[in-house]
Amino acid sequence: MDYIFNKDHKLTPSYLQKKFYKINYSLSKEAVNYWAVLPNFVEQFSTLEKDVERLGVKLIGQYVSKNETFLDVEVFYEHLDYDINPSDWLLRKVVKLKETVLAENEVKDKSTGIYNDLLTYKETDGADKFISRITVKKNFDMQLGGANYMALRVMCREEEYNNLADMMLHTAYNWDFKDKGTWQLAERIIPLTIPLYNNTISFYTFESWKVYGEDVKPLTRLILHQTDNSDNKGAINIIETKPLNKDNVKDVFDAFINRVTLTSIELDELKEVTKSILNPKITHAWTTQGLIKNADEQFEGYVIAYLIQTEKSGYYIESISSSPNFENYNWEINKRQVEMILNSFNNPSFEQEQKKEAIEQIIITPNINKGGDEKSDFKKSSIFFK
Repeated sequence: MDYIFNKDHKLTPSYLQKKFYKINYSLSKEAVNYWAVLPNFVEQFSTLEKDVERLGVKLIGQYVSKNETFLDVEVFYEHLDYDINPSDWLLRKVVKLKETVLAENEVKDKSTGIYNDLLTYKETDGADKFISRITVKKNFDMQLGGANYMALRVMCREEEYNNLADMMLHTAYNWDFKDKGTWQLAERIIPLTIPLYNNTISFYTFESWKVYGEDVKPLTRLILHQTDNSDNKGAINIIETKPLNKDNVKDVFDAFINRVTLTSIELDELKEVTKSILNPKITHAWTTQGLIKNADEQFEGYVIAYLIQTEKSGYYIESISSSPNFENYNWEINKRQVEMILNSFNNPSFEQEQKKEAIEQIIITPNINKGGDEKSDFKKSSIFFK
């Protein structure tokens, strides 16, 4: 079966007015109250807050169809002290439930991170097949600090999906926190301006991170640690390099990654990602990630590395943290801090060069992964509370 993954619908204003209604949820704590627009044939089933322990979330809304068309809507959230990408948060939940991601639409905000819109597939033990459309949002919590990460999922039977695709898209896109603040980060961000070797650089860090300087001749290295989170043993390094280009970038990277003794390196191929870096102060960028090990010292770490070229110089930015896992969010926290550095590098106003890739509709013929695997990367799976 082919699946429509539309980013816009053709439902008319008169149709929307007749076929949808707005709900306002205000039964839980104020910070997670929400509004949503639902089809008329969907009604409230439960709005009592329910812990879903296997996911680490609270389910605060279940809405079910009252006719023969099967359509369920669910709203759930989690509070976190530190800032991560909402997209990483949602993919983590989806993978844990062993669903298959059929398609993903990412939206990059200037400063608040990456958001995503997922189309997912689920087959139950009874061989029932379902398609879900899931979107995610984030908002600062005025009472607790940190942020609430919230998702809304719309689910239908596989055979009915293409007929319901427009309706599901409209539902998945039309909801939000009732008290949406202007500050949508879990932490304050701190501006830094630091002389580094031949040049002065500037960027933002989250307030839970501290920056230290260390001479690594002939370069000066900056080291960032998340000092407020004792569970996060990782670090981020920033080092100025010689000017970078496609001919020398691999050699420069190899010199940095081999500065420590490793018994195993399992990294993706170094690839250019200039088009995906919206910061206009970065003229070229390359990245890789993967696992490094030193069996003798019983050391294992997950590397996310970027080599960037600016108008004046090249820089090596490297995060070493724990691997993606379901025990903590350290990988997501480090990844988010690296991206904050990239977005704000010599760019204090978070200017962006938009690269438009307008696709109104995508037809997907998937190779369904029916089993799912919690140990696979966080790109595979939807929330399925039944």
